[in-house]
Amino acid sequence: MPGESLERLRTLFYRIMDLPLPYGEPPIEAVPIVKNIPKDNAAARILQVECVVDSAGPNIQVVRFPAELQRRKIGLTDTPATDHHLVSPANYPLRRLRSAAAVLTVEATNIRQDSYDHWLTTTIANHPACMMAVLVTRTRAVVRVRNGPRLEINAPDGFADAAVSATYAWLGVGGSLDVLAAGATFQVDDTRRAFQVRITSL
Repeated sequence: MPGESLERLRTLFYRIMDLPLPYGEPPIEAVPIVKNIPKDNAAARILQVECVVDSAGPNIQVVRFPAELQRRKIGLTDTPATDHHLVSPANYPLRRLRSAAAVLTVEATNIRQDSYDHWLTTTIANHPACMMAVLVTRTRAVVRVRNGPRLEINAPDGFADAAVSATYAWLGVGGSLDVLAAGATFQVDDTRRAFQVRITSL
């Protein structure tokens, strides 16, 4: 079955070494946001995202892990202001993970600009778990929210995808888009960066 190769190989290798299979998966460190992720390297971009929303500011703390591996807590405490979601490329080959993603992305340069609306609409329609379809560049994201508006998110160079996760988390805890339109910040690796969200159509 697709997506089971890693666990099958792991089980086989431990059997060959005549060792008991450890419980759970190895703990992993949070993945820093990389400014130059190869466009054809989908595996580098499917991420489990944890966000904690501080409505004062507002500021959203963003922590990301490789989605193929078990998530490990690194100090983010679950509260009503905590959000967890998967971010996946729309063409990610493992359907199990892709179909569970709340946010599906594609490099905007891979879609003709006059086809943006069509891609956003069909991606949302074809993926029941997808709450946001996103065309992303290094500094900008065009987003369609399920049963909601089309947005444009502007962020510092290389951090547009993190700003998308921050926006998703903000909306997930009941935050207003009007607040983000006035400006907000997200925090990665203890550094705050400003971003802004604009409603472009309903």
